[in-house]
Amino acid sequence: MTGAGALPLLIILGLIIGAGYLLIGGDIEIPFFEDRKHIEVRRLEGYPIAVQVEQEIEKKHEIIKSEEELIDFLASIDRTNVLTVDEKIDFNKEYLVGVTSKTLDKGGNEFKVKKVYVDKEKDEILVSSRLQKPGDDCLTTQELNMVVDIVAISKTDKDVEFETLVETFTCSDE
Repeated sequence: MTGAGALPLLIILGLIIGAGYLLIGGDIEIPFFEDRKHIEVRRLEGYPIAVQVEQEIEKKHEIIKSEEELIDFLASIDRTNVLTVDEKIDFNKEYLVGVTSKTLDKGGNEFKVKKVYVDKEKDEILVSSRLQKPGDDCLTTQELNMVVDIVAISKTDKDVEFETLVETFTCSDE
């Protein structure tokens, strides 16, 4: 009879612990509640952005772990130091993922980080970007440019892999 009387108490205790965890969710790290398959991602204001360049620059994929690395990443793309991140980043809690397209010779391109997720099989983070290029039937400007996107992710010690999907869109109505 005492075992049956303890069951409601265990259920109530479980509900209290569960509600407490939901209320303090990200404030306290509880190892057995850790979700290793989930990574927080947020877009930075002003990104993605197209930047005119004067010379060919290789595409970049970087995990930025400090203010100094952010300054170096931006300076490697924009020699005039006009490109900035206006938000204050707490590198103790999050990292930045900086990606660029390769140097493109005409305008009208769209490039963006589309998805960031944990690859369960490889136990690594995969950053998937998409470059959409205008087709030959589109009217575009002739200019050297590249598109830069930066997103913030929760701090991690996992390896990060990058992939870029390239699509060409048409502008004709046919």
